[in-house]
Amino acid sequence: MLKSIVLLSCLVLILAFIGKYMIDFGVFRHIETKGLDKCRLIVAPDGDDLAFEDFAIDYQKGIAYMGGDDRRWFHTFNLLNQNIKKQGKFFSFDIESETFNQLNLINYPYEHLHPLGIDLLIGRKKQLFITNYRVDNEEIIGAVDIFEIDSSNENQLICLVINC
Repeated sequence: MLKSIVLLSCLVLILAFIGKYMIDFGVFRHIETKGLDKCRLIVAPDGDDLAFEDFAIDYQKGIAYMGGDDRRWFHTFNLLNQNIKKQGKFFSFDIESETFNQLNLINYPYEHLHPLGIDLLIGRKKQLFITNYRVDNEEIIGAVDIFEIDSSNENQLICLVINC
């Protein structure tokens, strides 16, 4: 009789443990999909081969900033391959009119630019913090580069700080 009670107690504990993890993992949750009927692919001009990892939004102006790159190099970090494009591109995207604008880089000293992450800091001036991979002296370097959005020409990014 005592063995049966112990065995039954162990079985109840095991089932409770499994049940708790099933609840924690969301097995019994129902997620309703909403709004996907409005989603569509938007491709930047001359951006068919670009992949965009991240974007930052200036909500005051309704502008999204994004960096795109040819991602074929990424799975091997094969930036030294001569067939890989050396420069990614930055775009601003007007959310209201759905138009892209390619941004020109000013004072960027490196041949390679492979942006991944991006963030926007709005203060007296607007600055973009870019997570970037580049090649310097045959070495792949991951860095955060800081660019200022030129207030006189918002199609230009001025490089401020390299390799933070």
